[in-house]
Amino acid sequence: MSGLSSTLSIAKTAIAAQQYGLNVTGNNIANVNNPDYSVQNADQKNMKPALYGGFLFGTGVDTYQIRQSVDQLLEQRLTSAISTQASLEEQESYMRVLEGFFDESSETSISSVLTEFWSSWHDLANNPEGSSERVSVYENGEKLVSSFETADLSMDDLLQDINADIISAVQQINELTEKIAVLNGEIQSAENNRSANDLRDQRNRFVDELGALIDIDSFEQSDGGLIVNISNSFTLVNGVDTYGLSVQQKEVVLESSSGGDLVISDKITGGRVGGLLIMRDEVIPKYQAEIDELAREMIWAINYQHSQGAGLEYFSEPVVGDYAAGNSRWLTSYAFGDKIDFSKDFTMWVEDTTSVDTEYTKISIDMGISEAAISNWQGTAPGAVQSVYRLTVVDEAFLGNQQVTESDGDGLATVWGSTAGTSVTLDRAIAEQTLMIYGGPTGTTKSKSKMWGGTPSGPLLPLPRP
Repeated sequence: MSGLSSTLSIAKTAIAAQQYGLNVTGNNIANVNNPDYSVQNADQKNMKPALYGGFLFGTGVDTYQIRQSVDQLLEQRLTSAISTQASLEEQESYMRVLEGFFDESSETSISSVLTEFWSSWHDLANNPEGSSERVSVYENGEKLVSSFETADLSMDDLLQDINADIISAVQQINELTEKIAVLNGEIQSAENNRSANDLRDQRNRFVDELGALIDIDSFEQSDGGLIVNISNSFTLVNGVDTYGLSVQQKEVVLESSSGGDLVISDKITGGRVGGLLIMRDEVIPKYQAEIDELAREMIWAINYQHSQGAGLEYFSEPVVGDYAAGNSRWLTSYAFGDKIDFSKDFTMWVEDTTSVDTEYTKISIDMGISEAAISNWQGTAPGAVQSVYRLTVVDEAFLGNQQVTESDGDGLATVWGSTAGTSVTLDRAIAEQTLMIYGGPTGTTKSKSKMWGGTPSGPLLPLPRP
């Protein structure tokens, strides 16, 4: 192949190739303000050479691909950064709301109300019998209680708002995954030795929007389809298939490929949903717990100080309340029971006005607690089949000169034995056991008890307990 026709053919293909390049350049310029557009290049290559006169002659140039200038690694890093930014921005927006609850410059903030409360106590300390000072303490106390309740209720409302935002974000995630799956199918159909650049730009935009909602990672398959995962673990999109999210009992749940549902709330750390979950499950509960603890400590401290003295008037009506011990009946199961110092006596004053001269009587109650423990235990070896036998505590019994009025109940005295039969079990369970009673009127008391064939060798001692 040679001559004028060959030269004209080469010129023709060259002009066509350059025309394609101009078209691509014009498209790049036209999309200069399109944030979702990726710059494209017209890749050119030599055409197949022709053999003539024993030589291979070039036949010109051709455009073989319109390629995007996209670095997929940078795209993934950008999506990850968008996810992190969205999470932090979501947390910041709700932290600003929380900040308003504790704004020290506000007259209704907890800090300001606390200052007024302590100030009224200072005034009362200077004039303990002043009625106006007492009223001021009472009113400021009510304001403080109201501030605690308002802050707690406001944070509850904030939690409800967050739950609503999570539901909305999950719906957006499902919509985006459906769009990405549809584009996967279109790209797979359109690409055959060519690149569907505009469709890929659309898909990249949806991936970035998805990353702003939830932390994801993605990678492209050989056929052009995209796989999108949550936190490197759970698949949202696989080619044209999607796995939807839902919110069940306030938890984010993923529809599994196996047909079940997986709770993934604790796996989500980025995107709007990640920021919302952090605020809902970590930050706000922490603030609520701190307010509860502050209120609890103040209740105890103020009531404790009140218990050290008496008011202007004694109680004339029965003191009622809904405090009750738990099933264990231990004093520590009462509200604030863990704060009671049992090493001190309980003291109260009684005012008797039935006579001409009012009489006052001081009543003290010994709060000492006895403890019981069993030594030289000879029960069944650990790991064997066990049965439970309960010792009965005698009502209205006496230990020395101390009356014991506790009855039998859960946990008072439990003996573990084997299932080899009642007689054998009891022989093994209570074979010359030593019962130590601490804190009795005469100090520590030791008593031995033995049982054989199910018959006790002597009466069982009562176990004193609080």
